[in-house]
Amino acid sequence: MKGWEQIPRITGDLDLIVEPRSVPELWLATLEFLSQQASNGPEGSFAVECSHIPGVPRILAFLPAQGFAKRLFEVDFATVVPIRGYPGVTYENLLGFYETDAMGYPRTNRAASDVLDFLFKSLGWYRIRQEPKFTSDHEQVLEALFGPPIASAISGLSTRPAVLQTTWISLLLLLRATRRPSFVLERARFRLRGLQRVQCPFDPRRGRDARIVNDAADLWKEAVTTNHTVQALPFLHPGDGS
Repeated sequence: MKGWEQIPRITGDLDLIVEPRSVPELWLATLEFLSQQASNGPEGSFAVECSHIPGVPRILAFLPAQGFAKRLFEVDFATVVPIRGYPGVTYENLLGFYETDAMGYPRTNRAASDVLDFLFKSLGWYRIRQEPKFTSDHEQVLEALFGPPIASAISGLSTRPAVLQTTWISLLLLLRATRRPSFVLERARFRLRGLQRVQCPFDPRRGRDARIVNDAADLWKEAVTTNHTVQALPFLHPGDGS
């Protein structure tokens, strides 16, 4: 979904949009791949399994030999990414907008990547950080995610008067989200917990500190005490760990 332009030299995190039923298979394959990377480096590499973000299980890895000694490498397996509470960004909705890269892996095409970057980085609740320059290809992606009315509103955004436009879009998405009350309640609980002290040391609401490594041993202990499974790498037996 995001970060694919850096492959194979990822410097931070790789955001994947995945089919929910495929998560266990992808999870194991990722741990096995990270084990192969760790086997070429010094002892002490490990992976942390985190499920504290609803719909986005994550693996964070301490891989000093691969350049991830001061900052963890992260893979996100998003089964759904809500926009203003509306679960529009899914594997199913993006299925028609992928291409195969030079290594043979499917990734979001340029139009889908542009739309996702805009939704995640530029579209605020009541303003836009950068005016979009959408083509008909981008509009097709927006329609697949949100349907024609909201897609037209987003593609027609301009910096003036952005407040009214973006506020209206946010309200429309929130209203659309209420059709799935259980999902909205789950997201609300997650957001409200963010007003309290964030317990998970890898919570993205911590900002850049969420993946910083000051001391690997202390980070391992903190991960365990905050209900994470920690796997020593090379990874040998599924389910083992502290």
